[in-house]
Amino acid sequence: MPFLQHDDDAIKVEAAATLALARDPAALSHLQAFLREQLSSEVRTATIVACAASPQRAVTDLLLDIIAGPDRSLAQSAMQSLSESRFRNEACERARMAAQRSGDRHLIAAFSSAFERE
Repeated sequence: MPFLQHDDDAIKVEAAATLALARDPAALSHLQAFLREQLSSEVRTATIVACAASPQRAVTDLLLDIIAGPDRSLAQSAMQSLSESRFRNEACERARMAAQRSGDRHLIAAFSSAFERE
């Protein structure tokens, strides 16, 4: 995916957002690989936020993996993104369990803020 390798971060984010919207499962695979690359925190966070719009159920697993990962700031962004996705209701319990397993009070608060609102 050449646009994901572009020098301009704005183009990278736009390409990632386009992949997030795609219905082709291969697009999500490219997005996962992109997120494993050396990226600025801004590009990584924007990509995670873009995942909220994904029509693919597998985005739930991608975001939950980030929530369970070591970067707490990204985990909070992934929690918010998951709560705004079309898979919010079915992912709620898994997100709660991931937050609790982390033991991180900020992530637990992010879960409460994102999922327990009216």
